[in-house]
Amino acid sequence: MSSQVSLGKVAIFCDTQNVPFQSEQQVGALLQFATEFGNPSYVKAYAGFRELKKSAIILDKFGIECRWVQESRFHKNDADKKINADCEQYILPDPDTSTVVLVSGDGDFIPLVRKLKVRGIQVMLISRSEKNTSVRLQKIVDKVYFLDYIEREFGSS
Repeated sequence: MSSQVSLGKVAIFCDTQNVPFQSEQQVGALLQFATEFGNPSYVKAYAGFRELKKSAIILDKFGIECRWVQESRFHKNDADKKINADCEQYILPDPDTSTVVLVSGDGDFIPLVRKLKVRGIQVMLISRSEKNTSVRLQKIVDKVYFLDYIEREFGSS
């Protein structure tokens, strides 16, 4: 990975309802991984109360803002909607953003990834496992990584 050229700003969107963080090492590894593509300048995590309760302390240690979302069958896709809205508002209009790291596996992000790619932004996907990741999403991103790989390769021992 170290042969990657730093291209600009990196935005990180963490759908912690889909990929919850279990340790500081995972979050640290994610941030280290992102620096391979540029300067992480926009980093947000989106979570319902259960995920927020588990992850907020860890994420806060790294200065990552947690955006709370409703959790119920009526609010099933609230994290996805907030990620899409934030990306549309802050990332798509920013000519300096070259890479988006999307931490999810949810196929609902396919339209967003298409918009990013049209704008020339590369999209790196980090998911829990292949079985928890939309096959269609895997096909349209630039590269797919799994959280255990990121933790192993970029985490401090």
